[in-house]
Amino acid sequence: MTTPRILAAALLALVAAACAADTGEEEVGCIEPAAPGSLIEDALSLGLVGGGSFQPVADGAAMELVLGSQGGWMITPILAVDRRMMASDGACVHVAVEVDLGGGDAPIAFDITLPELGGTEDHFYSEPLPVFLSYDVAALDGRAASITAVHEDDDVASTCQVAVELANRD
Repeated sequence: MTTPRILAAALLALVAAACAADTGEEEVGCIEPAAPGSLIEDALSLGLVGGGSFQPVADGAAMELVLGSQGGWMITPILAVDRRMMASDGACVHVAVEVDLGGGDAPIAFDITLPELGGTEDHFYSEPLPVFLSYDVAALDGRAASITAVHEDDDVASTCQVAVELANRD
């Protein structure tokens, strides 16, 4: 007859065996990018999805604040990368977004390595990037923000910057 104590001991032995079987080798995947060799001008655009397609955000435009699932307010920009200018494969892309709200506060940073970007023949596109800004929407609504994005892939990089007004449309 099997008792709960024997079952628990057997389960513990299986878990211990699985941990001991770890070879210590790292999984093959994306690695931290090295410093890019060259900067490609005008190959990166910051935008949003509008009408089912990428819409670049112009300087001075309003950027909608989005309420996240954990009660925080964020922006969700998308990056478009010109494939011909960057000569990129779209794999293991490092993306950094920095939002400067002025007022002497430190800029808010969002940094991620994306395993693969989808796209068209002409452009790669990121998924919407959830850049958390604050839990206090009143402190954000109507505030000017300078958004800088950097895209690094292989040995090249591109950057863009746009000034927006944050807007709560709820």
